Amino acid sequence: MQSRPAVTILDIAREAKVSRTTVSAALGSTGRVSGATREHVRAVATQLGYAPNQAARNLRRSRTGAIGLHLPEKVTGLAYYMDFTFGVVDRANEDDVAVVLTSSSAHSSALTAKITDGIVAVDLIDGDPIIGDLESRNIPLVTGEHGRQAVGRNGGTVWSDHRSSMLELLDHLYLRGSRRPAFLGPGKSSDWGRSLHRGYLEWCTRHGVQPNAADLAFNATAADTREKSLKLLRVDPRPDAIVCAPDGSAIGVLTAAAECGLTPGEDLLVASCVDSSVMQMASPQITSIELSPREMGRRCADMLMRLIQEPGTGPWDKEHPTMLNVRASTRPI
Repeated sequence: MQSRPAVTILDIAREAKVSRTTVSAALGSTGRVSGATREHVRAVATQLGYAPNQAARNLRRSRTGAIGLHLPEKVTGLAYYMDFTFGVVDRANEDDVAVVLTSSSAHSSALTAKITDGIVAVDLIDGDPIIGDLESRNIPLVTGEHGRQAVGRNGGTVWSDHRSSMLELLDHLYLRGSRRPAFLGPGKSSDWGRSLHRGYLEWCTRHGVQPNAADLAFNATAADTREKSLKLLRVDPRPDAIVCAPDGSAIGVLTAAAECGLTPGEDLLVASCVDSSVMQMASPQITSIELSPREMGRRCADMLMRLIQEPGTGPWDKEHPTMLNVRASTRPI
């Protein structure tokens, strides 16, 4: 049995009664064609069973057909970054683009810069070598959250107002009776950490509260969190609330509270700067800030796709909203 010849762009142009140039623009999401024309051409292509040669298309455009995803070290098992990754992959799949995961090593970031058309980087840590590698190769970069170094015309940022979300959370705790909130933060080596810390100190100054804060690594274990929490709880006067930033760390706070004979949600209010299913399954359920990481990953990838198609049109900037989810750990009224 003879195989059926592959459908070509010329076949689609004849059937759709448009030019080959119009077909190429419509199928490639580039060029100036109307939405109606794009939909018509794509419908005809689908009807004819057209299967684009992605490798050939990438070669014509001098592209690799892949984007890089750069995560902070040792966080790939955390729920936030897993969800963020799936968001990036969801969006990349829509354009038949592969996603390459990279690490913070100089060799890995340099290699990724060579084999991808652009990179999404989330929670960049100060001094990460990937910044210099991308600048030297003029590779588009989209960051989830701002970095110390501003992105240029080949870049963009999707960010959340974590300072304001921290102020909202602390105001909520104040209404629930807290006057001495402590803070377990992720340090100040990322924009997320700096923003949360700034919001905490601002709130303490506004309310005449002596700050009681400690740094906790992004990938801190429950044992690490328990130890830091116990130190915070031994300060005199004892804090009446603990806000913890790293993903999942609030569970360690609950353990420390129990050791001190405190009942979370009553003797000690507990809140997290990152929501997840773990926060909802804890006992009591933990008040948290919803960051919608999957949607943020998708938005970052979408911005990168646009920058790859329209190089030099940045820097682009988009705010990603957050929401406070109030639960039993902060004595809801």
